[in-house]
Amino acid sequence: DAIRHDRTIVANVSRSVIATARAAYADVLVVAITAPAEVLAQRLAQRARSSDGAISERLNRAADNVDAIPDRSIENVGDAALHAAEFVRIIRGRD
Repeated sequence: DAIRHDRTIVANVSRSVIATARAAYADVLVVAITAPAEVLAQRLAQRARSSDGAISERLNRAADNVDAIPDRSIENVGDAALHAAEFVRIIRGRD
């Protein structure tokens, strides 16, 4: 319903659905929120969820999916409030 009324929709999705979303909707903007590999590895190790699988495999998944290349990227290292503000500017079309 929100899409039919031309509202902005924010969704956290698997990289595997990005190509489908781009094909189905006219204005899809993919924003990747990421960090350097060593930071991601450390975060995944600290999280220690078995559902994450092998850390090295998880880190390589993003690079293998060319359909999931983002339109914008935010490197999430440092002040989270600054990165949140950057994300809001992007989705509002001000950045």
